Amino acid sequence: MENNGRNLENFFKETSLGSIMRTNVITIKQDDDFSLAEERFIKNRINHLIVLDREDKLIGVLSQKYLYKTQSPRKIFGEELDYDPRLIIDGDSFYDKDTLNSYLLHNAMNKDPFILSPDDFLLTAILEMSNRNISCIPIVDEQRFVKGVIFLQDILNLIALLVTK
Repeated sequence: MENNGRNLENFFKETSLGSIMRTNVITIKQDDDFSLAEERFIKNRINHLIVLDREDKLIGVLSQKYLYKTQSPRKIFGEELDYDPRLIIDGDSFYDKDTLNSYLLHNAMNKDPFILSPDDFLLTAILEMSNRNISCIPIVDEQRFVKGVIFLQDILNLIALLVTK
């Protein structure tokens, strides 16, 4: 078991984030409607959106948790709701688009997210996620253009794959 642990440790130390990060990053622009964020959370089954400025550079991260703190979803009770284009249905809850759009993304997002580069190693991401209690790290270049993203769930899936080989 000790040898397997050493192999896993070496893997964490030697694996660059660029080799394992998600490159199909779901983003939102700082001026987009707030309701678009919830639509992207639901459609893509994710909990974090990378927020970009007008030049497509990282300026923040919006988590679904921040969205819930800004505007909680309303429960659907009894009969199902009739289709209404102003509503965003999320399982047994819904949001009103107009209500969401009364908020600004800029006010709800984390404006100073922890970032890493594609050349940083997996061990760094693991330690920083643990120390900072975060589950999403944008991977950016020197100019803050987003190259990828790594989620805690991605790391857990990778570890599960490695230990079951």
